[in-house]
Amino acid sequence: MAGRARGSARAVLAFLLVPALVALLVAPARGRGGRGHGDWGAAEQLPPRENAALVARFVTNVCDWGALATISTQEGVRGRPFADVLSLSDGPPAKGSGVPYFYLSPMQQSVGNLKVSGRGRVAPRAGARAF
Repeated sequence: MAGRARGSARAVLAFLLVPALVALLVAPARGRGGRGHGDWGAAEQLPPRENAALVARFVTNVCDWGALATISTQEGVRGRPFADVLSLSDGPPAKGSGVPYFYLSPMQQSVGNLKVSGRGRVAPRAGARAF
């Protein structure tokens, strides 16, 4: 009986997933992601590397996600590094400030870690951009 139930569960799962996967494979890719999710023009010029603060604000402005790293407070892994990959924004498109903002839930592990230690690091994703 258990074997039959497991088989029918797999059939239902396949029935639901196959059309979605086919639609993803057949649908044309549009844009390249990023701000506005449209096609990007020429890449903006990276500020002089000697001005680290300006470079950091620039990278934050052109990225739409990154990692928030904290020190874990969870039992069993307390004191070890922990990172969440999160969407970030620095304001409306073309009017960003370079200051990162995250949408966070109080139930996220990173929020609990920050409440305890108050320390964290932000690493915007800049690797896919050609600067």
